[in-house]
Parts: sequence; structure tokens; C-alpha cells
Amino acid sequence: MWFITIPAIPKDRTLNQFAPGYFYRHNANGTYANGTGCGNEVASERAMARKFMIESVVYWAKEYHLDGFRFDLMGVHDIETMNEISAALHKIDPTIFIYGEGWTAGNSPLPEDQRAVKKNMAKLNEVAAFGDDLRDGLKGGWGDLKEKGFVSGASDKAESVKFGIVASTPNPQVDYTKVNYSKAPGRRSLSTITYVSCHDDNTLFDRLNISNATASEADLIKWINWQMP
Repeated sequence: MWFITIPAIPKDRTLNQFAPGYFYRHNANGTYANGTGCGNEVASERAMARKFMIESVVYWAKEYHLDGFRFDLMGVHDIETMNEISAALHKIDPTIFIYGEGWTAGNSPLPEDQRAVKKNMAKLNEVAAFGDDLRDGLKGGWGDLKEKGFVSGASDKAESVKFGIVASTPNPQVDYTKVNYSKAPGRRSLSTITYVSCHDDNTLFDRLNISNATASEADLIKWINWQMP
């Protein structure tokens, strides 16, 4: 299986050279919007930007036979564009896998109800997002490497783990007010990628080692092999 990652695009490159100001979002004061943390956002909701994105992924799927597409900071893209991308790719091959980061790295002028973020995944068709609630619930939050996770004794993260186990879907056994990031269910199971170490930051073993400096190797292995009672 082959995948391609769709990154943010620097604002001083080709797109601005042939259509200055069109392909990137701007704040009300005229500055570049920075919901990506990279200094710019592609204005996916604009007709020609959307067309450019769709035709690009279709070309890659047909020419290079790619069967997976990961969108970096997918939350800066609008829902309609992501759904059109999904429709175009699945017309070529129904098994193509489309997923991304269901969040932004900063504020965006794109209204939140239009963003392809985790809370809106039920509005997306055959597109998945990383489930970072479970990741950080198990091994600790991304902002503090020494913070413990559920498997190393942080019992207050139990609801985040349960939220991940049920794949972000509604379940009466989950107290959503205590989930670390997502305070309400809003996704179908097929739109959630349940993971611990396949994305950002340290692997589970390294993170447990950092946040539990006095733990033995046997303890670390036991925690990694942890299973729900």
C-alpha cells in the first residue's frame, strides 16, 4: 500500500506567483491566516483552489497508483472539499484510504462548523481522522513529556481511553465531560483511527520511559502489554 502526505504549502511559492493572494486565506486585516502554524492556509473553499486539490489527488492516484492519502492538518480544509476529494478518489478505486489530522495548529478564519475537524467527522464521507484522545490518554499529553498516562497509573485519563476504545462513538459507559479533548461523540467508528505510536511524538515505550524515570524495563514492558480488565 502506498500513501502520500499532503503538506502545508509555503506562501511564497508557485501558487502565489500565478494567482497572487487567491489560493491562501487571509485574516480580516489582510495578513496571512496561520491555522497551520506554517504561515499560511490553502483556501480550499475557493472554487479554483478546490479544483486544484481534487485534480492533483486524482492525478496521483491514476498516474502513480497511490491508494492512500494523508492530509496534514486536515482541519484547515473545508468539509465540502474533503467530501469532493473522497468522491473523486473512490470513483477511481473504492478502497483508497483517506485520512488526516482532525485539527488545526492555530486559529483559522474558516468557520469551525465548516472545518474537517474531529467533531465534524460525521459530516465527512469515507474520510478518517487520528484519534489523539486515546493516544494521549494512554501515554500522557503531548505538551508535557513527563506527564503520565493511564497505563502508567494516571487513572484520571480512564474516560479518554474508553472514548478511544469505542472509536469516538456514543456509548453510555463513557463520561464525555472527562475526555481529554473531545467532549462529545461525533464520529462513526470507520472515521476514527485508533492509535498510540504511529503518529506524532515519542513511541509508547520511549514516552513511558521518559515519564517514569525510575521504572524498570519489566514494568515498561508490562505497561505496553496492558489490557483492559
